[in-house]
Amino acid sequence: MNRFEFQKAFTLIELLIVIGILAVLATTVLLVINPAQMVKQSRDANRITEITSINQALLLYQSFGGSTNMGTHGDVYVSIPSAQANCSDLGLPALSSGSYHCSTSGNYRNIDGTGWIPVNLSSVQSSAGTLFSNLPIDPVNTVANGLYYTYIPGSWALSATLESDKYLASNAVADGGRSSTRFETGNDLSLDSAILPGLTCGDLITDADNNSYSTVLIGTQCWMTENIRTTKYPDGTAITRGPVTATWDGLDHGYYSYPPNATNSAEETLANIISNKFGFVYQWSAAMHGSTIAGAQGVCPVGWHVPTDAEQNILDQYLTDAGQTCNVSRNGTWDCSAAGTKLKSGGISGFNSTLTGYRGVTGSFGNRDAYTYFWSSDAGGSGAWARLLASIYTTVARYSYSGAWGFPVRCLKN
Repeated sequence: MNRFEFQKAFTLIELLIVIGILAVLATTVLLVINPAQMVKQSRDANRITEITSINQALLLYQSFGGSTNMGTHGDVYVSIPSAQANCSDLGLPALSSGSYHCSTSGNYRNIDGTGWIPVNLSSVQSSAGTLFSNLPIDPVNTVANGLYYTYIPGSWALSATLESDKYLASNAVADGGRSSTRFETGNDLSLDSAILPGLTCGDLITDADNNSYSTVLIGTQCWMTENIRTTKYPDGTAITRGPVTATWDGLDHGYYSYPPNATNSAEETLANIISNKFGFVYQWSAAMHGSTIAGAQGVCPVGWHVPTDAEQNILDQYLTDAGQTCNVSRNGTWDCSAAGTKLKSGGISGFNSTLTGYRGVTGSFGNRDAYTYFWSSDAGGSGAWARLLASIYTTVARYSYSGAWGFPVRCLKN
């Protein structure tokens, strides 16, 4: 090999090395700066800005004394245009309650109340003039993957599906709403949590106080994994808090209370209730919002209800070990081994019941860390049926108690 040939071979090797390095660098850049994610991030940033702007416009509308008629309570208004007022030609997911509303392609971006937001926002002014001349719509705005905006009147809730990893983590999960894939805002996110399409068991649910609760599928039933701790019914009505020191006179006044502390001598602190998921205790009429109908919504969010005695039995039966009895009509006895173990905190069901204790008919406390009780929505026996779990038992008891007792409530999805 002459000198010229050696130099040619060496240069070729160097060229291949450089090409290899460039390929590695290009791959690294694609991994670090993912073009698809960047596009999704851009769309998500736009969605968050626009939904926030609509929310601001609604707040200003109310502050300027706008009409209280802001659409049909609980129905879902979507940003996709349709020739059908009920959006029936779009193939939207079924709703658990309420109806869809759509505006026509010629009107859906109008801000005068004929657009997809049924509120006349044309009079809403900011310091720089109108907030927007046309109603914002999702950058994609199609039924596929839920990429459209929604508005649910009540007070109201607004939402948009997010696509990017960045904004899903920083906004959809942390916005206080139930969905881990949608950016939710407004002044009543409980509306969105209950009837928004695409939400499944395992998502967060919020109550009328905007407290969030996790959920779990057990068999075919979707349960909240925490006792509810709301001070208001879903319609906004305040629940009466029972006297902290005075007795409850052995009567069902419709009171709620904090559960007992570890010594059964005083109410637990709210911070500990939240961190340990104790929830509040409710007299039966408070749990039921005055209803006596089995399956009533009661204190539970829209789309959820106080479980019936039969539904509690379905849960017992599902978790009972093979070969063990689980008497549907048992009264004052323990049965259904080892459903009790599976329902308690750390049990395999995910129900995660804490041993909250009770507030008695005279206002006294008891059984913290030893027992817990759950109201059903069925009247019977001496008052209403309830389920019991105990630290020393692997089973579940079924008892009837006077409605004057203060027990926790665990909500079940409709």
